Amino acid sequence: MKTKTGVFAVLSALFLASGTAGAQMMGGMMGEGHGMMGGPMAEMVGPGFAGACSADLGNLGLSPDAQKSLEEKRFELRKKTIRGTADLQVLKLELAHLLENRAFALPTAEKIVGEMSQKEGELHSAHLAFLQHLASMLSNDQ
Repeated sequence: MKTKTGVFAVLSALFLASGTAGAQMMGGMMGEGHGMMGGPMAEMVGPGFAGACSADLGNLGLSPDAQKSLEEKRFELRKKTIRGTADLQVLKLELAHLLENRAFALPTAEKIVGEMSQKEGELHSAHLAFLQHLASMLSNDQ
């Protein structure tokens, strides 16, 4: 009985941590006004550069073609972010529903937690790819 309680506590902690991280990362997209990279993602890549995901790209001095290309990349990132956030919310809901039963199936819970981690990683990677693309287009002065 102690083992089930311990596993339940660990899974609950993982569940809360993943939900919080996803919500923090996506805070701006969900209406908190911090841009697409609020929370830990902004801290990871740096405060100035991270704002590029939601900044006015017209101030960078890019050519019209480069600016259009970057706007398209940012649009695709926004779509991916919205979809990923929705997927994370559904996974969180599924896990919460599963954990309502004290005799939940541990393999099912572990699978959901793994899917949540994978989805969060995909979102971080998408943001980093956008930032790398942006950096490749900018000179040191920009």
